[in-house]
Amino acid sequence: MKEESSRRVMNLTRAECRVYSDKALKNSSDCIKDARWLSEIESYGRAVSILILSMEESIKGLVSFLDSTEFEFRKQIKGISSLFKNHRLRYPI
Repeated sequence: MKEESSRRVMNLTRAECRVYSDKALKNSSDCIKDARWLSEIESYGRAVSILILSMEESIKGLVSFLDSTEFEFRKQIKGISSLFKNHRLRYPI
């Protein structure tokens, strides 16, 4: 399923990239709210995990947003599809 999902993201039109970007960035924002709540109840480990997920969603949202404005990261950068399916690749970013 991850492979299929990644292929689908790689073939989105510019308009679809914008929609995908908006959803990814909203999900990122929602994760930050969840992490804040978790930290308030002193569940710091889970809060950090959710913040990492938030950053991953932000990265996907940023790449998708830029592609919606003609940057074409998905076509220009070799291996970019892995960014949408492999968590470890997003860690250094």
